[in-house]
Amino acid sequence: MKKNNILPLLKRELFLFLINPAIWISSIIFVLAIGIHFYFRNSFFVLGKGSSDLRLYFAFIPYISILYIPSLTMSLWANEEGISDTLPVSTMSLVLVKWLASVIVFFITFLVTLIIPLSILFFGDISVSNLICGIVGIFLFGSALLAFAQWASCLTKSPVGSFCITALILSVMNSIHLIPLYINLPTFLTKITNYLSFAWHFDAAGKGILDTRDIFFYIITTVFFLSSAWYIQRSRQKKVSKKYIWGMVTLLILFLWNSQVWFIRIDTTKNQQYSLSSYSKELVDSVNESFQITYYLSKELTSLYPQVSDVSEFLRSYNTYSNKIGVTVINPETEDIQADLKAIGIQSQQIESTNKGTTSFVTVYSGIVLEYEGITELVPFVLSTASLEYDIASRMQSMLYQKQRQIMIYVGNGLSLVLCATLASVCRVFLH
Repeated sequence: MKKNNILPLLKRELFLFLINPAIWISSIIFVLAIGIHFYFRNSFFVLGKGSSDLRLYFAFIPYISILYIPSLTMSLWANEEGISDTLPVSTMSLVLVKWLASVIVFFITFLVTLIIPLSILFFGDISVSNLICGIVGIFLFGSALLAFAQWASCLTKSPVGSFCITALILSVMNSIHLIPLYINLPTFLTKITNYLSFAWHFDAAGKGILDTRDIFFYIITTVFFLSSAWYIQRSRQKKVSKKYIWGMVTLLILFLWNSQVWFIRIDTTKNQQYSLSSYSKELVDSVNESFQITYYLSKELTSLYPQVSDVSEFLRSYNTYSNKIGVTVINPETEDIQADLKAIGIQSQQIESTNKGTTSFVTVYSGIVLEYEGITELVPFVLSTASLEYDIASRMQSMLYQKQRQIMIYVGNGLSLVLCATLASVCRVFLH
């Protein structure tokens, strides 16, 4: 009779990980790569460029995992043929134990990298809520990828083949959400590419946002691929009814759809900088026809100012809140697009770029065009989300109600125009 002796099996799997030199080498490379990327690739020690933003720490982990995850799972089933027949354990127990052991090893290795955010405390402050959300996100992300990698390892008996197949598919599934940055896709295709990406679902947690849609995506993905791994191993021993797997797929799809309809999004960042305010939601609720937001973003700017990715993400939150708001991100790389932008009033900007001690200037665009019922409004240039919601809300109000906010400053006692401009900026902040 098959028994579910989880603990002895778990000890066995952890011991196999412990005595495997390849696991130690890949884990060390994983930790060092994250540290090198954060401290040196992001110029942490360069005066004026270094940042204590934890997003720079978390953002690289999904991509180095493309190589680290397959190294953990490449040998899981290579030498295990017929083991469930020789040991008093069920196939499901073996699948769960191998997955759990790999999750433990992955998470312990990740905990070592926490030295990086803790070291930031010597130079500045970090967001504790952002750190906690990121840890939760990495655990769920790793769990889902390890379930997928175990399924992939079941497809071939060769460890090298398993590594290559898993790494190749993960490289696609982790990067598929980047396609709309280079190819202009319809909104529904952009949503599909985002939804299929493992890394895209981690992005919110890396910023300090807990979204139940991302949490359920990882949980459901984990269950699906563990069930698929069980099906493959079980079918090699005896015939298994396909009704089981089709029933599982149907239930998971229904559950996944339901989790997208009913969800909770908790923004733990300071001032909830990635969420729409109640006033913005009121404006969006007042939209009767299709409202189009087009963000013209130069590809070169994303490497010079990573903050512009926050602009794209914030704009997409309008579409997430209401299907009446269409959001498109376009790279204005052709002369025709640049000529059209110049005609409507969006001018290019010169941004200083330093590479290997050489300073140059790059021509970039980062402008937003709002269109509604024949009315067009512009945000000529934006680099961050600092005042973005105010800029969008004030223009939406003008387009919906033909009203504009006005600031009137009475100047006396010979005050300069510079001081007037400063006072106007302060008033603008308070109105926001």
